Amino acid sequence: GTFPGINGESGRVFLLDAATGEVVSSFSAPTMNGQVRDLVRSGDRLYVAGLFNSVGGQEHRGLVALDATSGSRLDFLGVDLTENHNWTEGSTGARAGVGASKIAVDPAGTTLAVVGNFRKADGLERRQMVLVDLTGPTAQVRPDWRTRRYEPACYSWAFDTYMRGVAASPDGQSFVVVTTGGGNPGTLCDTVATWDVDATGDDVQPVWVDESGGDSLLGVGTSGAAVYTGGHQRWANNLNGRDFANTGSVPRPGLTGYDAVTGIPLSWNPGRHPRGVGAEAFTVTDDGLWMGSDTIWVGKFDYRRARLAFFPNAGGHQLGAGDTGELPGNVYLASSVQAGGEDVIFRVNAGGPQLAALDGGPAWAADDGTTSPWRNSGSNAAAYGLVPSATPEVPGATPLEIYSSERWDPATGEEMAWAIPVASGTDITVRLYLANRCTCTDLPGERVFDVVLEGSTVLDDLDLTATYGDDVGAVEEFDITSDGSVDIELRHVVENPLVNGIEIVRRDDAPAPEPEAPALQHVWFSGGAVEHEAGTAPASDIDWTTVRGAEMIDGELFYATSDRTLHRRTFDGEQFGPATSVDPYRDPYWYDYPTGSGSSTYGGVQPSFYAQIPSVSGLAYHDGQLYYTRAGSSSLFARGFLPDSGILRESTRTVAGFSQPDVGELFFDPSGSHLYFTTAATGELSRIGWDGSLPQGAATVVSGPGIDGTDWRSTALFLADGPPPAGANVAPTATAEASCTGQECTFDGTGATDPDGTEHA
Repeated sequence: GTFPGINGESGRVFLLDAATGEVVSSFSAPTMNGQVRDLVRSGDRLYVAGLFNSVGGQEHRGLVALDATSGSRLDFLGVDLTENHNWTEGSTGARAGVGASKIAVDPAGTTLAVVGNFRKADGLERRQMVLVDLTGPTAQVRPDWRTRRYEPACYSWAFDTYMRGVAASPDGQSFVVVTTGGGNPGTLCDTVATWDVDATGDDVQPVWVDESGGDSLLGVGTSGAAVYTGGHQRWANNLNGRDFANTGSVPRPGLTGYDAVTGIPLSWNPGRHPRGVGAEAFTVTDDGLWMGSDTIWVGKFDYRRARLAFFPNAGGHQLGAGDTGELPGNVYLASSVQAGGEDVIFRVNAGGPQLAALDGGPAWAADDGTTSPWRNSGSNAAAYGLVPSATPEVPGATPLEIYSSERWDPATGEEMAWAIPVASGTDITVRLYLANRCTCTDLPGERVFDVVLEGSTVLDDLDLTATYGDDVGAVEEFDITSDGSVDIELRHVVENPLVNGIEIVRRDDAPAPEPEAPALQHVWFSGGAVEHEAGTAPASDIDWTTVRGAEMIDGELFYATSDRTLHRRTFDGEQFGPATSVDPYRDPYWYDYPTGSGSSTYGGVQPSFYAQIPSVSGLAYHDGQLYYTRAGSSSLFARGFLPDSGILRESTRTVAGFSQPDVGELFFDPSGSHLYFTTAATGELSRIGWDGSLPQGAATVVSGPGIDGTDWRSTALFLADGPPPAGANVAPTATAEASCTGQECTFDGTGATDPDGTEHA
């Protein structure tokens, strides 16, 4: 430390007897002319870090190695840390002492990670972080490992260096670093980041990063499965937040646990309130986690633990392995083809190409030409991406890509008019699909128009943004009796009128038959054509018509529903457990609780995925990523996801090399070597190779109506336990218990199982 000595003895580094607290006289460290900030013992060496430049009269700038038994200086470590990271001569920025603030050594003693206030290590550019190779006769700066991510100054007026902590993983494969520095999106200020020791290059990138959103992280420790950080953070998973909770953020008052592989916050959330300056010291043991902080409470005044707290492993739980099922095995599906539904007379995708129907009815006719048999000329077409959300009134069988195109009418010429032939005397419902997609009219009052049906104004001064919201799909419907032609006119009021789609449905006096609700079925699947009849799955309270994708992970079914909700519940092939809403962003224990910083509370914000759920058409999980498709898009999207906590990353990746028209539900095989996906237009199931996080090769159709009679169009598709069909050959499970006396052994195989009885274990 900075103290002048202990019990009258001068010095910066001492060895104390752990049983008595007395100074061990046989250990005598040399004099150091500056503050000692950190100590790490590895084997017979004690590594010392600080803001000194002289040790025992010898030049050592920020680092030195001592004999762990005697305290004598070793010549082994001569790496010098020089120059301020931020401050330069004549600048007005903050200035601090140059040297190392924290160090960590991997368990094998091969690599030393150093963070602190320096620009160079032994003359090599290594801004604020350097890895030192300890395997040779003398320690050397690793020439093949450099990162530039800590080069930005962040708030230069306040911080010369913003490095605050570093810890080594138990397997020696990585180091974890935490920082302060202020909310500066795009930098590594106020973040925790994991660094791969085996990575090489002139600008190594972190394995993962998590942002607090402008609050300091001061201490870090890791157990191998989890990374623990402390500070005065209010949130985690807070991408681009700046002293506020941004989309995806979760409450984590002063203490956060992360999955060590993905960096996504764990469900573990004890919290520290008040947060104080922060928790700055962590020690992980076989029994649990020790934490040192400047406060006295864990939770919100729940447990008094003055400055020191212990979190035992006992009572915790194992993180799941990410198991998503087996093949051959049961694939569960809920048909999205709505038999017995509406009698559709006419459909058109205004301003766009033909769209496949999702309910067995007629396709949505194209309207992307300059002329049309149903409308006058003079209007224009516009195209957009997939609509983020739609109102609940939009029928579930409506493809949301209907809102990806529009036909709009300029101010010159005739008003846009449609004349659609329908037999006279037919009772019908006319549906108009409408959405404001242009940023040029995203505020109320910027686009207003009238809709006239059969000569009567049915929508007067319609303001799409004011009525439904900007970028929201909506539908308006009207019951009329046709006189031989359905006449629709859109009239200007402010800016230009538009329509996205028109649908006409036959309406009888008798109540319309309800579409047959899809029953969940299971199909025995081996990776190719289906050879056995489908079976009926156990009953549940799930309305499968509202489901927008499903996936089994570690014995739990995760599924999204059209009301923008993500659910989880157990399923063992025989019964479903109770459903729980997955919303860690609004943790009820912390959500409305004041942080003590301004007017903010600890409440987080759902990521944008929740708003997209109505347009989601499939879900699959693999290797820490939730993959999903969206209606009207040929792309595959991915976000980081942790089943333990149910937390999703806000950042989204569009998977390169994947482009499949009308792609729907999907799942990975257990090995992760193939991705299976459905096609909404044909009901076929295809397979494409998969390598890590990217598709490989071309897709191949393996099953479908024309191959084996199976229609794979579904609102849910997932692998799960269940009974094998009659005649299916299921691999046995072989077990044998051995008992030996000397060289004589007996074996018992009665524990072996063979589900279908066709093989012997």
